[in-house]
Amino acid sequence: MSELTKEQLERQDFVDNYIFNMVNDLVPDKYRIDGYIADDPEPVLGNQPLEWDIEWISEIREAVQEIIADKLLSAIRSDSDKFEMEFYPYIKETK
Repeated sequence: MSELTKEQLERQDFVDNYIFNMVNDLVPDKYRIDGYIADDPEPVLGNQPLEWDIEWISEIREAVQEIIADKLLSAIRSDSDKFEMEFYPYIKETK
């Protein structure tokens, strides 16, 4: 079985942490309660960072990757298909 290199793992950590921090920066404090986005827009506890959740981080990562690779790079580069592995390295499953 193949393994990711240290550099590839660091790239994954960088991308996931960047997305997590970006979302935390974008969510106004008054919408946070105990680490989750509140249903009620009234300020309660606020200023709590969101909890790490790889599921929503992955959804955002995939959307960003798709926008960059498919919409931006494909228009200007012929090798935009290589971008996916460079953006967020992974081990390709073999059949």
